[in-house]
Amino acid sequence: VIYALSETFDALCGFRAVSELVRVVDELRALDTADTAPLDDLARRASKPEPIRSLVGWLLDGGADVEQLVASVSALAEHPSAAAIPGMAVVATLTEEYPGDAGIVVSLMLNHVTLRRGEALYLPAGNIHAYVRGLGVEVMASSDNVLRGGLTPKHIDVPELMSVLDFRELPVPYLRPTRPMPKRPAFPTGISISLPATSSCTRRVRVR
Repeated sequence: VIYALSETFDALCGFRAVSELVRVVDELRALDTADTAPLDDLARRASKPEPIRSLVGWLLDGGADVEQLVASVSALAEHPSAAAIPGMAVVATLTEEYPGDAGIVVSLMLNHVTLRRGEALYLPAGNIHAYVRGLGVEVMASSDNVLRGGLTPKHIDVPELMSVLDFRELPVPYLRPTRPMPKRPAFPTGISISLPATSSCTRRVRVR
């Protein structure tokens, strides 16, 4: 769960509809740029079976064609009209922070969400996500691993990541609060966490 503390909190979470990615690619093609070949390749791959899995695997495996696509998309983010295209403002931010990273293109495949203070997202296992801007509190259930998918200089275990990611098209996973007490919202997730034994007792805590 990520809970926003700042006035706004920007995040990427879960794969959005492939049709939205294709629409963005079409809008980028319409910009007055000479070389659209990398975008053509991206659109072609988006039409293959299991397009999300195929695209993510291709992007994370890297190679000259991926490097060319990342460079092209990053350059297009500087176009005067690019800011009006969904996702390109985030691309511009990521290009500054992580130049040349394949995650820049992967970001175009993800849901973009801006939380207001006091709003939250529930990100279950397998939900790819990244926090772009803002201050928040992240609460995690018991886990022995965190897998990276990009936007980092650290090692990315691509085969393991591909085995655990949820490649379905998903809506933004807003976590709606309940109010069991006045002015004290709760965010039920249905997850129980076992804590280490204290004395002879083992406690179970429900994450809210």
